[in-house]
Amino acid sequence: GKVKRTWKSLKNRYARLLKANPSLPKIQKGENLRIVPEIENRNKDDEDAQHHHSNEQKEDVRPEPSAKRHRWYYTKEEDRNIVKFLKKRLGPSADLKSITDNSIWKEMEKVQLCGADRNWRSYRKRFKNQLVSRVDDLLAEKEPG
Repeated sequence: GKVKRTWKSLKNRYARLLKANPSLPKIQKGENLRIVPEIENRNKDDEDAQHHHSNEQKEDVRPEPSAKRHRWYYTKEEDRNIVKFLKKRLGPSADLKSITDNSIWKEMEKVQLCGADRNWRSYRKRFKNQLVSRVDDLLAEKEPG
């Protein structure tokens, strides 16, 4: 749901942002508040660090929801690459359902098997939730070409 903020909390928050980034537009009293892209795209960690170290009275307000991230769906080719990588590393007769060691997923991340935007947890989750039951089908499919 939406985060409810008081006018005072919004005013204090904007004042902190202005102090941290003087290039933001100044808003005058009575002026309509519009969303400023620089505020939405700011580095959340920097703001949290500033807020944590300030001696201001903390207000009882829920944290703002994080920005919606883009979801990059796996392609059939990427799915096939994951299965082929596992078969190559563990052997053709390996039982892929019983993988317990995270090092293989971390290796996939290191070699950027499906690009730099994937982390090892993503590979593991994709395999365990979606691919483990389709291993034979994925290996039997002909590669596009």
